[in-house]
Amino acid sequence: MSSHLKSYYISIFFLCTTFLLIADSKLFAQTDSFYYKIIIESKDENISGLKNFRDSFPSALLNTKLKLLFNTLYDKGYLLSEINDSISCTGKTCSVFINSGPQCVIAEIRNVDISKDMLQSLGYNELIIKQKKYSNKEISKLRNRILTVCENNGYPFANVYFDSIEADSGGTLSAMVFLDYGPQILLDSLEIIPKTINGV
Repeated sequence: MSSHLKSYYISIFFLCTTFLLIADSKLFAQTDSFYYKIIIESKDENISGLKNFRDSFPSALLNTKLKLLFNTLYDKGYLLSEINDSISCTGKTCSVFINSGPQCVIAEIRNVDISKDMLQSLGYNELIIKQKKYSNKEISKLRNRILTVCENNGYPFANVYFDSIEADSGGTLSAMVFLDYGPQILLDSLEIIPKTINGV
């Protein structure tokens, strides 16, 4: 099954979807006297053993804990992570099960309209990224590098965005990257006015 996303901020889309599921579930039907424990089901030991989510906590912190957890999972490339339907309760402690899913791998992010000169200045040829594990930080870093080059060449209002993003059930991503240069702003001359003291 494929997900067609129309925004660069793919992680935000998954986060919003997750919280819609939470709102409709039984998670918030319990009273404040209940405690929760998050159990992460993952083949990656570094994910299943995340220290910040091992201990139980009051129900009032559930929303905060889940938001922190999904942000952590998305940053590490687990964009298909989701809450399982089943909730196990023992006494006043309920366990919420999270399936991390596979760590997403970028099959290809293809350039659409970024010039060859721009690509060369960034150290790329035709393809921006290929066969790499997804990382929010790395994507943001790439975007910022492109914008910095644009600013240094007279395009301070440039915008980089991703489109036609697809993610299959195996965690393979593909996308296209677009660059809107915006108007070119050039300085014809620069006049330096010295600071005066007492009008002199």
